[in-house]
Amino acid sequence: MNQDILQGKLRALQGQIKENWGKLTSDDMLRIDGKYDELVGTLQERYGYTRERATAEVNAFLESTQAWRDDAGERVQEAWETGKAKAAQYQQELVQKLPEQPVQVVKEHPWLLLLVILLVGVIIGIMLRDEE
Repeated sequence: MNQDILQGKLRALQGQIKENWGKLTSDDMLRIDGKYDELVGTLQERYGYTRERATAEVNAFLESTQAWRDDAGERVQEAWETGKAKAAQYQQELVQKLPEQPVQVVKEHPWLLLLVILLVGVIIGIMLRDEE
């Protein structure tokens, strides 16, 4: 992994790092400043770990946070799919009512029309993005 990317990730995870290794101080976190080797070295100092153990712990921590992010991505995908299904259901209900009383439906449920327009826009955007 690119050193800059890893450093950025470690900086973003500072709170979780302190939570995971409670003996680390705020001064330690400033010294570490997102640097992998500094984190490993500081764990060796604070916990008396060997370099191998400290490296293994940091790697396991990074893998667990990646798994958490992957899990969050799956939850977002599930929410997206649920939202799409509900939008399709509302669209179907709207289409069934439109031939009967189009103006009345729009007056009673303007948000439904906006939802349908938004869904159509998203679908068109996805189709155009996939063509590139």
